Amino acid sequence: MKIYILNDSFYVRRSGLDNAGILRTKLFNKHGLQTQFVTYKLDLNARFGLETVAELTPNYLNMYEELMERPATSNPIDIKTIMLPNIAQDYIDENGRELHLTDGQTIKLQPGIDHKTLLLWTEIAANGQTTRMKFFDPRGQQIGTEYFSPDDQQLYLREFVSTTTPTKLWTTVTATGQTTYRFRTADNQEHMFDSEAALQAFWLDELVRQNTTAGEETVFIVDRNAEWFDALQQMTEPARKMSVLHNTHTIDPQQVMGPLNENYEAVLNHQELFERFIVSSDQQAADVLARWPKATVTAIPVAVLPDQRPVNTPFVEREVGLVAIVSRIAPEKNLTEAVQAIHLAHQQNDMIHAEIW
Repeated sequence: MKIYILNDSFYVRRSGLDNAGILRTKLFNKHGLQTQFVTYKLDLNARFGLETVAELTPNYLNMYEELMERPATSNPIDIKTIMLPNIAQDYIDENGRELHLTDGQTIKLQPGIDHKTLLLWTEIAANGQTTRMKFFDPRGQQIGTEYFSPDDQQLYLREFVSTTTPTKLWTTVTATGQTTYRFRTADNQEHMFDSEAALQAFWLDELVRQNTTAGEETVFIVDRNAEWFDALQQMTEPARKMSVLHNTHTIDPQQVMGPLNENYEAVLNHQELFERFIVSSDQQAADVLARWPKATVTAIPVAVLPDQRPVNTPFVEREVGLVAIVSRIAPEKNLTEAVQAIHLAHQQNDMIHAEIW
């Protein structure tokens, strides 16, 4: 059995949902289940995030990297080391580097979140118009090139660099903004797609076919439902699909028959695509079944595993006045207001203090 945890990208500042998928991937692999954390977006900064969970790297699968057959080798490019023979002026700061050439052309070098490693190389003609942009990943590999129309500065072609020749993947942008995708397989068969979701569906079908050939069953566990739904709906190969509802499935949790949360609306209205829905509580399972009695729903409480649960400290041994805030450091968690509240409380009782975990 091959299990794929479907997310959209690998964010450096991960959400609780992202961390849940990562922990689930590690847990399944720990117990001998072949599991990979899967993304589809082309996020140049994703590889920076993988450095913080290096043990996940062998189990990370990105659609674009796989379609282009990207190698695992690493040779990062420091923007400071790039030299050109005709530099007239050279400006550099933490936001990047700007090279003005003797022919009037300008080269802008944009680093990743480390303010060092080359991610974007932008070529600007003497008349100020962008002509071409090359993009790299943090491992120092060129991912592709974007070409811009000299007339209206619009992107019209994105060519992805493959480690095999010739190029295998292109996207074309029409004058109306419609993006089409063209992919060439190893046997030189070309496929055209009118959306990224269609390309996603093709890739997922390829995974299923590979697994079937190897005698393996395919299971997709969908964390990012809205981002993957269109692709899952367009698939033609049979696979087991599980949808995880990480939040309340209605906008108002008290109105279980009310309007649906947009993240889950599509999957719940097309539940025939899914073998099972996974929710966090028995109450939510009951709410889903009350509305969709034919659905199969399993409640898996959000908790730590028994062997990872810390031993409780007796109250008499605990730190007096300590307020523990368990949270991600993210704007939506409003930690600023929490700190301000602790400050006000500390003014009334100087034993009150806080730690953010």
